[in-house]
Amino acid sequence: MPLVPETININDTSIYLWEIEETKDELISLCHDSGIDTTEIENIKSYSRACEKLSTLLLINHIFGKGTELYHTEIGAPRIKDSDTFISISHSSYLVGIAVSNLYQIGLDIEHKADQVLRVRDKFLNDTELAITLPNDKVINLYYWTAKEAVYKAVEANGIDFRNDIYKPISYTNTFVAIKDKKKHHFKIRHYKYDSSFMITIATPKIKNNKKTSI
Repeated sequence: MPLVPETININDTSIYLWEIEETKDELISLCHDSGIDTTEIENIKSYSRACEKLSTLLLINHIFGKGTELYHTEIGAPRIKDSDTFISISHSSYLVGIAVSNLYQIGLDIEHKADQVLRVRDKFLNDTELAITLPNDKVINLYYWTAKEAVYKAVEANGIDFRNDIYKPISYTNTFVAIKDKKKHHFKIRHYKYDSSFMITIATPKIKNNKKTSI
């Protein structure tokens, strides 16, 4: 079972990882052994998508125990039934991750270090960010992409413009801002490397005097 034994822990937040090494049939068998219903997933035409979903359910089962039910809110945010715990889910290539927090909504993004991010940088970087990032620097562009994806998940709101509503203030270090309901919400960004092929990014609300920073 390719559950990654090392958990990433940041204050109240933990990140659990699963490397998909099994076949679809092997994952289905593992799910059945854990009492997980796979009927809907078995009908998914995309092989890789089905494996991602099966691995996610197995990881949920590992974190929260057998019988745990996963559902999604109206805007697509994942939730655990009958639980106040906040989670965020991400997957890329053969890696699946789930971030868990008991205090606040977090955002997790996992991206494989591919050149594609360089071809779409103008879709997610605003004019200022485009001017200060090198167009051929895969790492820095991936830094911005994963940070904005993670913040988007953490802020939980529809209609947010990636280019202009989520941005990194020049005067701040490892902080991104999201504009929601005409207010600025600040998020702490942390990046981790995995297997030299992935960038893992977690966004957590910046706390000041036991309150989320919203200016």
